[in-house]
Amino acid sequence: MLGVPIAALDAGDRCAIEISFVAGLINGQYTVTLAAADRDGTAYDWINHMLTFLVEGSHCGEGIADLGGAIRCDVTKAASGTARIAPTG
Repeated sequence: MLGVPIAALDAGDRCAIEISFVAGLINGQYTVTLAAADRDGTAYDWINHMLTFLVEGSHCGEGIADLGGAIRCDVTKAASGTARIAPTG
């Protein structure tokens, strides 16, 4: 889980995982697929389309998702060093 330590599990143990994030999606129907695998690629479980949901009334204007990202542009002028253009987003 991206560096999150998990204790060894024995048969019958249960592990609850909570992942939270904001996904600003455009209008449409989406599905969520869940999978559990080892770092070497060994898959332990895989559930396609575990959750299906519909987004309506979205305020996203371009692309599929608004990830709330910021963009920075650094320009190096030939004679004067670096000028930074203000971040956006």
